[in-house]
Amino acid sequence: MKVSYLTYGCKVNQYDTEIIKKILNNKGLKESDNSDIFIINTCTVTEKVDSEILKKIKQIKKDKNKKIILTGCLTNYEHNEIKNYVDFIIPNEKKFDINFYPSKILTFDGKNINVEEKYKKFSQKDKAFLKIEEGCNRFCSYCIVPYVRGDKIKIKDKNEVLDELKEFLDYGFKEIVLTGINLGLYGEENLLILLKGSLKFLKDARIRLSSIGPAELTDRIIDFVADNQDRICPHFHLSMQSGDDKILKLMNRNYTVSFYEKKCSYIIKKIPFAGITTDIISGFPGEGQEEYKNTYDLVKKLPLTRLHVFSYSDRKGTKAEKLKNKVSSEIKKQRVKELILLGKEKEREFIYKNSGQIRTVLIENKIKDGYAEGYTENYIRSVVRFDNIKTSNLIKVKIKDFNNFKAVAEIL
Repeated sequence: MKVSYLTYGCKVNQYDTEIIKKILNNKGLKESDNSDIFIINTCTVTEKVDSEILKKIKQIKKDKNKKIILTGCLTNYEHNEIKNYVDFIIPNEKKFDINFYPSKILTFDGKNINVEEKYKKFSQKDKAFLKIEEGCNRFCSYCIVPYVRGDKIKIKDKNEVLDELKEFLDYGFKEIVLTGINLGLYGEENLLILLKGSLKFLKDARIRLSSIGPAELTDRIIDFVADNQDRICPHFHLSMQSGDDKILKLMNRNYTVSFYEKKCSYIIKKIPFAGITTDIISGFPGEGQEEYKNTYDLVKKLPLTRLHVFSYSDRKGTKAEKLKNKVSSEIKKQRVKELILLGKEKEREFIYKNSGQIRTVLIENKIKDGYAEGYTENYIRSVVRFDNIKTSNLIKVKIKDFNNFKAVAEIL
């Protein structure tokens, strides 16, 4: 029997989908782009992603013969309209248990297997995501994640992570992204031990850290990355969310604007060409023009290299849902538009800053007219002219120019 998989949301969800594939593949269920059974691993971090999932489900269900199995974070969130369209729901916390998969449409013997069994394949051939932490207990006022994903922190044993890392490297991956629901909760000491242990295995591959909070990204971690930039990517996704102290407090973030500024300054002091990407929520309740301007001005001031801008939306059950002084949709749209444009300007500035510099690009895919593209170690999307270049290869390039928010690079 064949199944198709759809994944929404974070890198952790992408990792989890691979676990599900491995479990079901071991039971004889093969993956196919053309099947009558869809397993959807969901996210529910924003209203927008809920809408995207519902739209896709309705599209699939135009063919009444197709069956949908829903799992992931959305299964623990109240969204009856989506749930009414699907055939089976597997709670997020049970998605690795074979016994919860419906025998009516999936034919296997029902015997459970070890969830932690390793696998040799990952859907993205260029890089692999390695989950090392699960859960978040920070309870940011806008965030539904601790409620739908769990607030109990679970960290994977360092030796187990290294074993999995070695398997990915043996399979040929050149970039391993360490990820978690809140990667910083893995702990400074644990993360440093893990990174140090990984160096002996990396050889011609590299590690990238996924999103980590400003308070959890310590100077010691930055120092370690600075000393090992050839194998640990000098790129930090440092989520800011707002550039105004009043809004940060309402968001229940555990840092101030001043703290965030100092963290960025320390990164650039130690790693002048580091990539610093960030998330911003625009239109949070209580964000007046002054608070928005503080955010805009801070973004313009800081050495940020790429923005991910989100429009605030209420999540039922969060503290922010009950806050007053909601921002209108029109104002939110305008602010998002302005921040996105500012983000593009920052991205362009960073590429120009890297002009003439030697970088290493992981070739991820070939595009038209004899070109290939991928990301540098400091997270610049780069285009190169290829001549028998294989994807999943790390190649040395020189940044030469800028085109359509990508760096144009020359292979050395």
